[in-house]
Amino acid sequence: MPILTFLRRALALAAALGVLLAPDAPRAQATAVAHRNITYILPHWTGFWSSTNEAFAAEVKDLRSRIGEGGRVKVGFSAYIGITMSDPRVDPSNPAAVRAGLAGTFSQMDTAINRAIANQIPIGLSFLTAIRQTSDPVEIAGEANDRRNMQWYSRHELASGWSTYSRYARKQRRLQEAYMREVGRRLALRIAQYPETIVSASGDGEVELAYDPAVQTVADPSSDRPAAVLADYSPFVVAEFRDWLRQGGLYAPGQPLAGQAWELSGRYLNDASPGQDTNGDGHTLNADYSTHFDSWGLKYFDWTLGNSPDTDTGAIPASTYYAPGWSPETGAVAGGFDAPRSAV
Repeated sequence: MPILTFLRRALALAAALGVLLAPDAPRAQATAVAHRNITYILPHWTGFWSSTNEAFAAEVKDLRSRIGEGGRVKVGFSAYIGITMSDPRVDPSNPAAVRAGLAGTFSQMDTAINRAIANQIPIGLSFLTAIRQTSDPVEIAGEANDRRNMQWYSRHELASGWSTYSRYARKQRRLQEAYMREVGRRLALRIAQYPETIVSASGDGEVELAYDPAVQTVADPSSDRPAAVLADYSPFVVAEFRDWLRQGGLYAPGQPLAGQAWELSGRYLNDASPGQDTNGDGHTLNADYSTHFDSWGLKYFDWTLGNSPDTDTGAIPASTYYAPGWSPETGAVAGGFDAPRSAV
């Protein structure tokens, strides 16, 4: 489940149930919720956090004079809110402990709200996690404990600092989801308290695959064209791609991702191997795509979803990844399934 989906669902849940009482909150606004037909113009201003009170007030005045306001048009600013998950050892089933790990994020939210209230402007909050390039304690621990939690380049290099988006990184995503749900609950509470101040919220602000060295090229001896170095090729992603192709694993009927597999995945459902037409529909993966796989097992770092996230024995900790003589291709199985590793 993408981080943005976590945020949306948590926001809807908390708004409906009012499940969280926040300490030390400014007085709630008593005015009615803003009219649905109001147009809000909220440019992002890099000086939102660093400017003095006087400079902030001057920027608000300038914005209003340049754009103008009326009953149906209001101007303000948008601001980034960094989501820092500060405790990688927290119990995901303990909401109070998870909230304690978000103290910095909640403080940043309240600072933005108070600055907007002081200047009588609406704001949009744009949330940014450390999933892209930057790191927080949860991501740092996840990378150290299991390299599969991070993105890998198609040449097996680790994209340090870039979390994988694979839903097969179950343990890491369970922890991230717990944090994101608490952010959503706090956000819902603040929107209910300050409906004329917080008028929009979005996130994750930047979601993309690792780009260095992905945007570079390497020589391809078999072609006159260069071959791109691609991401993400973590073992989690390759396994998820395989299961998405054939309604396997978490994409199988009755499993959490059922119904989300590739639209033609029924072709390979129940096929014993990529080269066997077990279901008798006239299709095999090898014949359809000129591949030569002997098994649905992964070529690199094969593992099974049968174990729970907490008992998965396939973890690749930093101590293993950096051990002398160890290679990401160690134990590769000839004929095992792999994702395409070239864009040409």
